[in-house]
Amino acid sequence: MILSRRQVHFYSFVGLGIILPIVFIAGLALRPNYDMQATDAATDLFAQAGFATGEDGEAISSDSFTVARVPIAAETLRLTDGSVVLDLTPKKSLPVVDVLVYWDAGSEAPEALGDEAVLLGNLAGDARRRFEIPAELQGQSGQLVFYSQAQSQVVTAAPFAAEMTQ
Repeated sequence: MILSRRQVHFYSFVGLGIILPIVFIAGLALRPNYDMQATDAATDLFAQAGFATGEDGEAISSDSFTVARVPIAAETLRLTDGSVVLDLTPKKSLPVVDVLVYWDAGSEAPEALGDEAVLLGNLAGDARRRFEIPAELQGQSGQLVFYSQAQSQVVTAAPFAAEMTQ
């Protein structure tokens, strides 16, 4: 390579070595800040997905049970509008995919999902999920059935006492 070209390359690399870090730091310092603000629309979307949105009510009862070797805390609450909700909080993510929570009448754990089972919602991840208990189910005992839609089978069922909703 010609000596003049070597000198140009040397000074180019020195210049880039100094300019690029300065431009990078300036870019970080001058980037815009987008703060997430809680809006009613976002709160409504989280509520529709079954996530607890921070509205706590009067505690009715609590229980705990195990689903696929994962402990789950259950708590029923009466909200300010009079509705009764069931909060389920898994200690970690369930090792079973696509778990749906059903309420089924009866005192014995079902082997298969019955026609009378009422879908409460989807249980995914390890975040607290909130399920509204329909008025016709309040005060009735039954089973909380955890059903894997992907595997088309009942994972487990847990007794759901009538006292949980009164």
